[in-house]
Formats: sequence, C-alpha cells, structure tokens
Amino acid sequence: MEKISDKAVAALLRSGDKDAFELVFDKYAPAIFGFINRMLADKEASELILQKTFFSAWEKKETLKTESIFAWLIQIARNLSLNHLGVLVNNKKTKIHNADSFVDIGKEEKNRSALYLLYYKGLTLNEAANELGTTIKILKTMIRTELKQLRGVTSE
Repeated sequence: MEKISDKAVAALLRSGDKDAFELVFDKYAPAIFGFINRMLADKEASELILQKTFFSAWEKKETLKTESIFAWLIQIARNLSLNHLGVLVNNKKTKIHNADSFVDIGKEEKNRSALYLLYYKGLTLNEAANELGTTIKILKTMIRTELKQLRGVTSE
C-alpha cells in the first residue's frame, strides 16, 4: 500500500479494510506501546494492553469519528491501562498509585502537565486549558509538541 493520508486510512479502516488496519498497527504500535508502558511500568502487561488496544480498535472501527487515528488509539489504550491498574473513579476524581511513571513522558513540564490532565485525569480541552491558564489553541500546540517528542522516544 503506498503512502496515503491518515484521513484516507481512517476512512478505509472504518470500512473494514484489513490492509489499512495493518498499516495503522505498523505505524502506531510502537508509540502506543511506549505510552502504555509509561503508565504501567510493566512490559508484559503493556504488551497485553497493546494487543487489547488494537483488538478493541478493530472491534470499534465504525466508531472512529476523527481523522486522528493516533488520538483515538491513545484514548483506547489509556482506558484499558487505567482499567488494568484498577483505577477508582468517583465524580471525575481519579485515585491511582502509579502516576509518577506516566507523568515522566516528556521534557517540558507544562507539556507533560497538558498530557497528564487530558489523558490521565480525563479533563476536557477546555478544563485543561483553564487549569493551565492558557487557551485551547496553545494547549493543542503543547500536546502536539509533546506527542511528537513521545513518538521520537518510542522510535529510538
């Protein structure tokens, strides 16, 4: 399969194209594994959650409403990882004992905080922007920057 845009791959994936799914796995599995492993700090459990993430993604492929396949996969991986850790959620307040391994995924403190608030605490963009005292546009830039750094770390 020649190089095509994520938007086109997302459309193919939604329609059940197995080649598109293989392309998605090859492209994103290393970064998703790195994300999961930072949360769990357990290689075997991370490999299991990675498999569950992609199995779940295939089962839910029709629900992919965004062209950001990576963000969709991160959300699935995050939820499965938190379930694996036995997270207790009560009124959007999360209690977890392995937070330090997740927070240390990037280089800039504010960018790490953005990812932490969105992916770990489950805040909305608006809530996270308010908490960090910034705009949603700047928050999105911070997230993109940190995710690029994370992808670089996982591809080394």
